[in-house]
Amino acid sequence: MESAYPRASYANARAAYEAAQDAVLLASDPAAYNSSGAIALCVELVEHEELQKRWDDACAEWGIKKDRTKRLSPESLIEAAAAQLDEMRSGSAQLLRNALLEARKPRRASSTGPGKVGAK
Repeated sequence: MESAYPRASYANARAAYEAAQDAVLLASDPAAYNSSGAIALCVELVEHEELQKRWDDACAEWGIKKDRTKRLSPESLIEAAAAQLDEMRSGSAQLLRNALLEARKPRRASSTGPGKVGAK
């Protein structure tokens, strides 16, 4: 790949490719579009939370000043979105709540799940 920033170019190209795969997967089953999107959102939030915990652990191990910015949990973010959804259409927020329960299942969004770094 010809670029002044080959590493960044590769990462961006890979992210774009993976996003396109996600879009195809999400749209491939029209009946499951809403639930697939909700699960994708919740898994992303849970994975991000796990990355933040790993960062905190690394900061403690290496003596790096910890970021003290208040972080919102996936539960609080989903509840905020659920409240907005329920205002628009009563009962529609349960899909998000169920998706978060699914994302919280062991190894569903885990950074040590099958095929992921640190997998056993």
